[in-house]
Amino acid sequence: MKTTLWKIFQMYVTRFILLLAVILLFTTRDCKIGWDKMITADGLGYYSYLPATFIYHDLSFSFFNELHPKYYPPGYNPPTRNFLNEFNGIKVDKYFPGVAVLCLPFFLIAHFLAHLFGYSADGYSSIYQYAIGLAAIFYCWLGLLFLRKILLRFNFSATTIFMVIASLFLGTNLLYQTIYYSSASHVFLFFLITAAAYYLILLFDDVRNKSALIKAMVLLALIIITRPQDILFLLLLPLFGATLPKIKILFQLYIKEKQFWLTLFISVTIVSIVPVLWYLQTGKLYLNPYTGEHYYFNHPHFFDALFSFRKGWLLYTPMVGLSLFGLFKIPERRKALNVFLFLVLVVFINSCWWSWTYGPTSYSQRPMIDYYFIPAFLLAFLFENIKNKMLIYLTRTIVVLLCLISMLQTYQFRNGIMPADYNSAENYFSNFFKTKAIAISPIPKGIIVNYSKQDFNFDGTDSPKPINDAEHYSGTHATFTNPENQYSAGAQLPFPAYMKNDNVSRIRASAMIKSPSDKGKCTLVLDFIHQGKSVSYNGFELNNYIHSTDWTKVQFGLTMPDNVSAATDSLKFYFWHDKGGTTYMDDVSIEFITTDPAYELHP
Repeated sequence: MKTTLWKIFQMYVTRFILLLAVILLFTTRDCKIGWDKMITADGLGYYSYLPATFIYHDLSFSFFNELHPKYYPPGYNPPTRNFLNEFNGIKVDKYFPGVAVLCLPFFLIAHFLAHLFGYSADGYSSIYQYAIGLAAIFYCWLGLLFLRKILLRFNFSATTIFMVIASLFLGTNLLYQTIYYSSASHVFLFFLITAAAYYLILLFDDVRNKSALIKAMVLLALIIITRPQDILFLLLLPLFGATLPKIKILFQLYIKEKQFWLTLFISVTIVSIVPVLWYLQTGKLYLNPYTGEHYYFNHPHFFDALFSFRKGWLLYTPMVGLSLFGLFKIPERRKALNVFLFLVLVVFINSCWWSWTYGPTSYSQRPMIDYYFIPAFLLAFLFENIKNKMLIYLTRTIVVLLCLISMLQTYQFRNGIMPADYNSAENYFSNFFKTKAIAISPIPKGIIVNYSKQDFNFDGTDSPKPINDAEHYSGTHATFTNPENQYSAGAQLPFPAYMKNDNVSRIRASAMIKSPSDKGKCTLVLDFIHQGKSVSYNGFELNNYIHSTDWTKVQFGLTMPDNVSAATDSLKFYFWHDKGGTTYMDDVSIEFITTDPAYELHP
């Protein structure tokens, strides 16, 4: 019976992962919550081509400014600044349209169902959010299917294939990217590159395989319109079996083939989607949509990208570190060197991006997910070539432990236990086994250039109201919110002169909070004020961080918005009651910090 079950798991591992992913999507995501949308961050730029084209017929994306407050918490003003850049005075979506092309069937089905069942057919309601979540799962599943085909092609055993596929999904940031950052490009690119690799392997195994050539060409075109720099994976052609004589034969075989030229035309047509969209938005066929965002090849963060507690790929995805031992098991040294040099090159290039951490949405180094067929390939060579029974058991134990660590850290990152950025060795180890949500916003002391702080303990007679003396963390009084007092004491503070909207000026708010009985639902508000009006409202919900009736410290941070001026504007803080019982707040601190630009490159 055990043997039969084991064989079933081996045969249907991709289907079990598909089922698990769907269950996780519908049990751990709630797109009714503003911050838990599937279409978010970079994904807004990738996805918004679809409603712009098929619903609003508006490539200026002005419709998004009206829809954003309906579904998302306040942020950029206007909201289109999430994904629009300015080119010669004209706004253009800086993201490439490949994800939108791949998501088109899911979008159309969602749009049809929205009309059929009476959902808001505006492109951003819940049915569209879940459709994009399912799209990411679908393409992750397809990527794993093509990975399985590659491994079968190399005659790896069923046990090895099972271990590789399970390890890749459960033991790396692929799980997080698929379930919790669905609309970004990397899961889609994992599918495209893995599928293209499979067809290139078939092609160079038999250069007369016309079907493989056609499919590879179309996939390459889709890669270009999704993330053009990923065409670098063609440097792995020697791994796929390509040689100069074979490439020469390919050219001779197909140069006069009508089907080849038709496929080339289709591929060029796919690639031309990009300049056509640019032209419709700006009147220009060629431009750099990432205006102001650059690679800094003279200032790489190579070792930070691999090992740092901030976003180290090998630290937060140790399964990849294990896979590197597979380099020594590849029979042909030239191919092993090809893989090693390619990985070094890709890590180097990614580490030169102006934001080498790839932002607070990146768990580990998310751009590396695009090429995850490589660590999978290396794991297969490693697993397949371990023959000693003790080493087999040891390796399997290590794999299980690494999967458990990855799943725990995925949970921690998702729930704020692991900081979205600026993590440190101290935070990493002190929170290693924690499962209860905490609110921290660490900034390493060594990178702080300017610093000032204002404290509020609500003890003086001139303290803003409401305050009480029944509950307090220190001193004699604390402020509070409840159904009768929806707004706590607060203050409106000027900015120090050194604060700029330069991406290294940061505001950090800390407080002690307590909810003695019926847990109140309360939000800390940091509101940037210009001429008496809010220009950037930021709310941080607190109820998830109250785990007992004891006082708990919460800490939140954000960068100075680029539509705020320290000279003319101010910061207003307060706590806002939503529902439930009383929540007390004491020892509030507002810190104004600038950090060393060299710690993270910004334009």
